[in-house]
Amino acid sequence: MSGAFEAFREAFVAGDADRLAETFTPNGAYATNTGFLLQARDQIRMGAAEWFSSRPPGAVVELDLRLLRSSEAGGLRWELLEYHQHGSVPGHPTAGRIDEAGHALAVFQRGDGETWHIESLVVNLRPPVPR
Repeated sequence: MSGAFEAFREAFVAGDADRLAETFTPNGAYATNTGFLLQARDQIRMGAAEWFSSRPPGAVVELDLRLLRSSEAGGLRWELLEYHQHGSVPGHPTAGRIDEAGHALAVFQRGDGETWHIESLVVNLRPPVPR
């Protein structure tokens, strides 16, 4: 998995909209699992800030990623990943429970040196598995 996606994961878990937006190219695009298309860092930053502010206070969120496929050509790289976002509010195991999974396809663009940024990220939501 690319360093850019690991930086995205860390910013997402921390709820840091500024850091998350910086993982994208200046004109990057993010098609979210809720159907929104955010274009360019400013929209991504605002969208992420809105999502993060909707988290219950004290929520602990994790984002597990598993690389399924990847390839690289020239200054571009793509990765197909499976994700699982989960978490809860300490002391309230059912209140604010987060449990969703799906797939993500990311295209990265190489910047200066070995630095990669997300050019496009498309995320879907897999229906929950009955328990």
